[in-house]
Amino acid sequence: MTIANRIRSKLLELEGGVFQRLCDDWLHRKGYENINSIGMMDTTDRVTKGTPDCLFIQPDGYYVFSEYTVQQNRLAAKLEDDISKCFDEQKTGIKSEQISEIIICYLGNLTTHEINHLKSSCQKRNVRLSLNGLDSISLSIQNCYPVLSEQHLGLALDTGQLLSVNDFINRYGKNNFTTPIDNKILFQSDAIDKSLEQLRLWRLLLVSGAAGVGKTLFSVNLVRTMQKNNPALKVYCLFDKGADLIRDITAYFSSREGSQREKRLMQHLIEAERSWLNYVTDEFMIGS
Repeated sequence: MTIANRIRSKLLELEGGVFQRLCDDWLHRKGYENINSIGMMDTTDRVTKGTPDCLFIQPDGYYVFSEYTVQQNRLAAKLEDDISKCFDEQKTGIKSEQISEIIICYLGNLTTHEINHLKSSCQKRNVRLSLNGLDSISLSIQNCYPVLSEQHLGLALDTGQLLSVNDFINRYGKNNFTTPIDNKILFQSDAIDKSLEQLRLWRLLLVSGAAGVGKTLFSVNLVRTMQKNNPALKVYCLFDKGADLIRDITAYFSSREGSQREKRLMQHLIEAERSWLNYVTDEFMIGS
């Protein structure tokens, strides 16, 4: 069975609450922030009654609604009812004029006629409808967010070494022998500013120091500052497990333009890093 089909098979096994958690995570990674999971209990995967299932507050004051379902039978009727409820101000307390988009995530099948009918019902109200079915979600997980496959489906697509900043912090904190790095660093603003300037000039920064001085905490706060200054910046952290990185590189960059060029570049960088580290180690040993 191909990876894509294995992901689809795992998705079809999900219960409603687990599917909703996955979709919330997926949408958040796609840039939908200020998330409010109205249809979920806070600390479990159990769903609750509410419309919409999830609410995203946009910077411009508009709202994005999302609805999720694992229902297979009479799917079109189910989604039409969900959309109708989204436009019911008595249920949501929000006027339809304040809604910019409705996102639907589902695992069943829709015909072209059904898709067009659902989209037309939203277009009449000048609201964008985004339909994300089984194929759309599974391919996005495979090509863009493989970490979701391991976290929500129990299916590892990579070695788990190339992580987003938040995933890196969570993974790092699971080690009982390390100090958590989910807090802000204090009294290092000058060092952060100097490091940003060095990166602007040289595109490379080596953070060194004795064990326990806070190198990882400093680095995490540095990249978070970079992301704050440039929200479009994508940052990946390397959680070294000693395994070959090529699977992770393929998983994260295979869907992007120029992916072959980027993979070759990353492979060259890895080889260069190993050579450089060997050189530094040899020099240190000779010097000592």
